[in-house]
Amino acid sequence: MKSEIGKVKSYGESRGFKKLIDRKWKADEIDGWEMTAIAAYVLKAKGAYRVPSKDEKLFLFMIFKNIKWVDTIRN
Repeated sequence: MKSEIGKVKSYGESRGFKKLIDRKWKADEIDGWEMTAIAAYVLKAKGAYRVPSKDEKLFLFMIFKNIKWVDTIRN
């Protein structure tokens, strides 16, 4: 994903969307979900997830492009 994030920045530049262009800005969880949703749209992701954190001020979001079913064998 890291190699494709430039597409999200380009999307922001073409639309004058400052939050997609600037590297750093003050944000909250809602901003994180909004940016994740835009990135998911631009990169054609199949899902998104917010990683739990003990720090109430730290939010980490991920998007998924490839989802595969994994069969598990139970002993």
